[in-house]
Amino acid sequence: MPDITAIAASLDTIRARIAEACARANRPAGSVTLVAVSKTHPQQAVLDALAAGQAVFGENRVQEAAEKFPALRAAHPGLRLHIIGGLQTNKARDAVRIADVIETIDRPKLAAAIAEAMTKEGRRPDCLVQVNTGEEPQKSGVARAEADAFIRAAREEHGLPVTGLMCIPPVEDDPRPHFAFLANLAARHGLREVSMGMSADFEAAIAEGATLVRVGSAIFGHRARPGPASDRVEPLRGFADRTLAALESRLSGAGRPVRQYGPVGDCPRRPPVPASPAAARARRATCPRGRPACTGPARRGRRPAPRPGPA
Repeated sequence: MPDITAIAASLDTIRARIAEACARANRPAGSVTLVAVSKTHPQQAVLDALAAGQAVFGENRVQEAAEKFPALRAAHPGLRLHIIGGLQTNKARDAVRIADVIETIDRPKLAAAIAEAMTKEGRRPDCLVQVNTGEEPQKSGVARAEADAFIRAAREEHGLPVTGLMCIPPVEDDPRPHFAFLANLAARHGLREVSMGMSADFEAAIAEGATLVRVGSAIFGHRARPGPASDRVEPLRGFADRTLAALESRLSGAGRPVRQYGPVGDCPRRPPVPASPAAARARRATCPRGRPACTGPARRGRRPAPRPGPA
């Protein structure tokens, strides 16, 4: 994790680039808000950014945000938290409780859950509708063709305070057409906020009308990523080894309470037999009846009556 000096220097660089991009687009310098994406970074990184004058942060996961931010609000009343990751309906109330802006409203069920949570919590954080401008099946967001109807429904049917739109263009595409589409859609609905652009393309987003840019790695450094394939395989191999050892232990009877074939001490002819097929076979010779377990009358110390022969 970068130290406070590195974070402060990175913030200064990003702010200067935002100001330059605004100047090139003939926009006021204060027309774009920087959202510092602190997901997966520790609370100390947020504190360092706060000390450097950054007040707006973005988190993907509600649970992680809940661990970092509530304790910071008392000392930093100007802090604002954006939820920028896909949101499950069962996390709607938590998101409403801790967030100032929820940027990922993308389906009717979630809109209804957020509206209900606002009523219960007595809070109404601003909401942004996420649009899947690239029509990518693996990404969240309402489809382009359904965006107009969904925006109206979120505002009119669910009563959400929708203030803007958000998008994440496909990595392999030129992002500017996606940014232009989102800005035009927001203008058509009279929405003031347009959240688009990240570390690699926020200047292009500003040129197309972004009012919020989400920058993480350029401020806090790259987040920890999974190691080589061998690092990911080893834990699985260890799990398989432990499972196999436990299975072998069970089959051999090692480390387990001895299981009796019948009540304890019922058979006077031999001691209890462990619950193992191999051990049972080895013990057969010790049982007068030649069975892996003594049952029936022999268990009670008497022989069964002989069967009558043929007449």
